[in-house]
Amino acid sequence: MGLLYAIPMMIESQKEPLEKHCFGDCGKISMSGCIDIPEVGPCWVCTHSDCQHEKGHTEPLGTSHMTGEEMCIRGLVSNA
Repeated sequence: MGLLYAIPMMIESQKEPLEKHCFGDCGKISMSGCIDIPEVGPCWVCTHSDCQHEKGHTEPLGTSHMTGEEMCIRGLVSNA
């Protein structure tokens, strides 16, 4: 099993890179649902470990109730 990357959709600094990369030039974001993490709000999910737009990610915070995979929060850079 892999690691799931939760990308916050309501944090202002993540809105532009989500639109530009996740829904734009990369396009690998999962549209099958989202994860709600109380500390950051709703997040889109990515399963790709080799994100060239990643600023960093947290240690795993728990597991997905749907897949059992570990999940962490991924931050994206705006200008990549």
